[in-house]
Amino acid sequence: MAIDKSRSKPWVKTLAIILALALLFGLGALTFLPLLVQNNNPAPTVGAATTGQQASATSTTTIDATYKPRVEAGAKKLEADPNNYDLLLAQAATYQEWASKLADASGKGPGGADMAYWPLAIELYKKALVIKPGGSEPAVNLGLCYLYSGQTALAVTTIEAVTRSDPKFSQPHYFLGRAYAQAGQKEKAIAAFQQYVKLEPAGEFVKDANAYITELKAAK
Repeated sequence: MAIDKSRSKPWVKTLAIILALALLFGLGALTFLPLLVQNNNPAPTVGAATTGQQASATSTTTIDATYKPRVEAGAKKLEADPNNYDLLLAQAATYQEWASKLADASGKGPGGADMAYWPLAIELYKKALVIKPGGSEPAVNLGLCYLYSGQTALAVTTIEAVTRSDPKFSQPHYFLGRAYAQAGQKEKAIAAFQQYVKLEPAGEFVKDANAYITELKAAK
């Protein structure tokens, strides 16, 4: 039997209207909710990195693609002339730069993919210095490769030798300070940094050297 709406009580009509409105707005909310979610959470752009790890991997791939052809070309030249001092230094410098770029790209410094290339640079620098001993710059670079590959004691002795043989060459004192600091020799590190600042007051690493001095003194 059909309901006689004219005889329904007022509260029943009110309840029916409320339920109808609730149903209407409920369906509307269900319709628009996915659109709101989509607008507030747009899809990632194609090719964009979504994590730091992916960004780092992309950087590593780009760096490898840059340096691999260079070392391959250098290797071919060395095959034809394996004891060429300049070629050895050039190849060592390429490996060192490759390792340095990878360490920077990681955001954590040395200790990742770069560890494959420091030893290659080291062997080439050592071979070059056997052929022509006494080069200050190659020796400092050798010391830096020791330092960044975790061979701190060899880094210290190698760079110390340069500061003794060429005491007015300023930059080795800065790098020696870095090596001493990594070795936990704070007093020697401070002295080395101070010597660098004294020799080259407007030098490239003066700001860093002073920061290290302040930090090391505060940690004493």
